[in-house]
Amino acid sequence: MAQLNFYVPDILEKSIRQAAQKKGEKVSAYLASLVKEKLAPRGWKKNFFTKIVGGWQENFPEIERLPCNDDEFE
Repeated sequence: MAQLNFYVPDILEKSIRQAAQKKGEKVSAYLASLVKEKLAPRGWKKNFFTKIVGGWQENFPEIERLPCNDDEFE
């Protein structure tokens, strides 16, 4: 795995350390996750289908069909 070094302003360093601590991660792991999230190939988000498409919690409603005269389509 590659190692990168970069400089940030002191106030930003404090924010980075606090955010990493809040997530229970080391600073390097926290920054790596931010970079992966920002630069990873775009596609469907991790739980898109279960959260959005599969997120329907109730039964689908029945569709009421209007009476149709088959002669109308001939």
